[in-house]
Amino acid sequence: MMDDIGLIGRTDSRLGFVRRRSGSSPGTKRRAPTDRVIVLNCFGRGGSGIVWRMIGSSPDVIMTSEEWHVGVFGSRKTLRKGLLLTFRSLGIRTFEPLRRYAHRRTLEMQRLSDVTTKTDAQSLVVKLMDYHIVFAQMIGTSFERATFVNLTRHPYGLCESLMRSGLSLPEVCRWYDDVARMMAQQAESGAITVRFEDVVTRPMETCDGLYRSLGVRWSEDGKFEFKVKPYGTDRLADGGVEERDFIRIAAQDASQQIDASVLRGETERLSETQRRAIWDRTGGAARRLGYTAAGSFAAVT
Repeated sequence: MMDDIGLIGRTDSRLGFVRRRSGSSPGTKRRAPTDRVIVLNCFGRGGSGIVWRMIGSSPDVIMTSEEWHVGVFGSRKTLRKGLLLTFRSLGIRTFEPLRRYAHRRTLEMQRLSDVTTKTDAQSLVVKLMDYHIVFAQMIGTSFERATFVNLTRHPYGLCESLMRSGLSLPEVCRWYDDVARMMAQQAESGAITVRFEDVVTRPMETCDGLYRSLGVRWSEDGKFEFKVKPYGTDRLADGGVEERDFIRIAAQDASQQIDASVLRGETERLSETQRRAIWDRTGGAARRLGYTAAGSFAAVT
């Protein structure tokens, strides 16, 4: 199966350019910003779309058109899950045929509008969600430099959100604990940390601090790209999110688009018993990310 998607054998890539991906304009060459990859490690339901586009709105950064696992594996879920299990269970950091294939696919995912307009950009940001964080180090080795960013969220809020999608409390706690432990390992190795709680309460200040940590510039209009989609109780599933509108928001627009009341879900929709059960199952990993049993509001800096 690996050979069917090109994981074995040469990749047909050459310095600075890769083969044109199916669907690109004829004659288009995707240049490789080989200086640096920015790997955004994140939870699903944890503000990943906001921060991904914050970073990608800088004129110094090229975005990918898809989440990393979608662009690399597509519909091959069995292969993807098998590789995830193998990497995690055996502690594998990289696998050379997969690294070469994933690097080529990553470069092919570069957003064409960014490649065209951001001619001086030297960084590429990829969004790595949930268990796919196990591939972070492999991705980093394909570039001259790698910067890792952890987007964290308190377990109460994240677990409550995932439970609304139909998962049980033990399931979401196991998910959180597994992913948070991988993030903690990244943090202990120097990854930049951004908290969801700060993103929704102080989005512009958080973006500014993130840009300074990454050493990248604001766009000339002082705005970042934002995908309009539901949050809180209106967010019951992920379906249909892709069809939402994209806008650019500035400081005066942020509070109208990013609703900090999403943090109240853990107190309004979780019982004290549920919160205690979540902390009992996830507290060890959450503490390593800087959280306490007090909840999301206590995490706001």
